[in-house]
Amino acid sequence: MDRAIVGIIIAAYNAEETLARALDSVLEQTCESWQAVVVDDGSTDRTFEVASSYAVSDSRVTVVSQENKGEAAARNAALPLLSTEWVVYLDSDDSFAPNHLQRQLEFAGENLGFDVYACNGNMIVSDGSRTLFSDIAEPVEITFESLLLKFVIMGGGSLLPLKVLREYDGFNEEAYTPDFDLWLRMLVDDKRIIMNPEVLYNYYVGHASNKTSSTEKTILASIMVLDDIMHTKSLSVKQIAIVRQAIEKRYETIERYREHLRMLAQREAILVRIEALFGKRIANILIRFGRRWSRYLMPLRKAMIRVAGR
Repeated sequence: MDRAIVGIIIAAYNAEETLARALDSVLEQTCESWQAVVVDDGSTDRTFEVASSYAVSDSRVTVVSQENKGEAAARNAALPLLSTEWVVYLDSDDSFAPNHLQRQLEFAGENLGFDVYACNGNMIVSDGSRTLFSDIAEPVEITFESLLLKFVIMGGGSLLPLKVLREYDGFNEEAYTPDFDLWLRMLVDDKRIIMNPEVLYNYYVGHASNKTSSTEKTILASIMVLDDIMHTKSLSVKQIAIVRQAIEKRYETIERYREHLRMLAQREAILVRIEALFGKRIANILIRFGRRWSRYLMPLRKAMIRVAGR
């Protein structure tokens, strides 16, 4: 059998409910020259069994298991098992578009001289609704500044030469956001990243094995990465200024996020009180106000305090 062109890394932890979807999307690829390695990162559910069932039916799928060490370590465990020219990683709760590999390889051939080929995708929530990750219409080169101030690269789906990933010893196992950490280190070293505007990846938001739900923790982790870059890399004066601006911007985002959570908690408390006093029907009517609700939030809170005698 000829050597596969693309290696696909899937790190999986307690992913029995989503892993089949991810692997099915791999089997449905229009480009058939691939090798997939699933690393079970110490799961306590049936993740290993689900992955193994695919390996039994398709020799291109390999499954290994290790004690729980984290996402980055699981991805790195797959590297010695690959002998492909290219590598791409797929999160165990996400999926590829059927032409993902084919179009990414073609895109790389059309845009020579880059080290990472990111792609666009859909962000899908639990009710099935989806939004585009990015509204770009043309290929865009990701610079040090745009990565820090716009954060435009989707986590999974990026294609890069296996030798480049090995040059960096894979992903930083101490980083909570290993993708961001790797792209940043590469850009500091004058590596080049380009984003394909085609929608080739499905990113499922808010699922159990997806870290996106921990918004504040993710932002704080990116700040730690930025701080580490400032202290371990030789940056120009301009780059240092960009890093400081990015850190400040992220702290501002955290404050807005915390204020949003406070507003949600306050609204929930008021709705509970309304339901207790006036019934669920009235509470549901108020919920349907949607975005207009915040306009009435504070006056209603004062009125509820008066009604409740507090």
